[in-house]
Amino acid sequence: KMARCCDGNLQCDAVLVSNPEDVCYLHSWEHGSFGELFDPVAAEQSKRGCGACELIHLQERHASGRPICLHLSLMEALHLVSKGTLQIWQAHQPSEVADSRGTLLSEAVCWQLFAANSLRFPYEYAAYCALRTAGWVVRSGVTFGADFSLYAPTAERKAHAMLCALVAVPSLDPQRNWCWLQQHVRLCHHVAKGLLLCEVATSDTQQQHGECNLAELSGRACLARLDVRMLRVATWSPAKAHAASSSTQHHAPHALVPVASSSGLGAPNSELNEPIVD
Repeated sequence: KMARCCDGNLQCDAVLVSNPEDVCYLHSWEHGSFGELFDPVAAEQSKRGCGACELIHLQERHASGRPICLHLSLMEALHLVSKGTLQIWQAHQPSEVADSRGTLLSEAVCWQLFAANSLRFPYEYAAYCALRTAGWVVRSGVTFGADFSLYAPTAERKAHAMLCALVAVPSLDPQRNWCWLQQHVRLCHHVAKGLLLCEVATSDTQQQHGECNLAELSGRACLARLDVRMLRVATWSPAKAHAASSSTQHHAPHALVPVASSSGLGAPNSELNEPIVD
């Protein structure tokens, strides 16, 4: 369980953590591997292990004065704030000195600021929290053209991601279809990753304008109104399908396999506590 409380500064659409000890703590694998190292030299050194990373951060920062920062996405930052592991400061004016703490932002204020940044933020954050609650180490999936990349919590830092996760919001993404899904399936197959589809929608089906009102709610109240449905997308083999059944029924090119569904992001999903493999 996380006990340390770290400090971060809000910078436009990200939160930067500059304290060397906080950087090592949040970025360490055993504490969830949050964020991306801002300094390329430190990023290369961190591959050698958390202990070496912490020593290098402390020594090099004092010896050379080179800043070493951790870049947290807004989703990562808000999740850490909700866990009591991070407190976010906002400078009163852009011209203030770097070490000025400015104003401490509460969780409610952080939610209002971050949710106002994008209509998709509440839905993507709900999917992020559901995956973290299920036990996955969740990192950016931009390298694979996805929203998230998922790592087994028992894996080592050098291990590859097991799954790519896509967040689908039917009320905001009506144009997404089988062709869109096929593109991601082919890419995931090429990089040897599984594909997880996270469909997020308001739990109250009668509320047609939920996406416009979610930002006005508190973060926890908003998550309570969202359902996250997870589907594992498995590739379909014509040869195996023909051998398994002689039926002439048309087969879809991919099978959508239900994995888990959460309402209000309550208890952890037992189906996702263990990594999913084909």
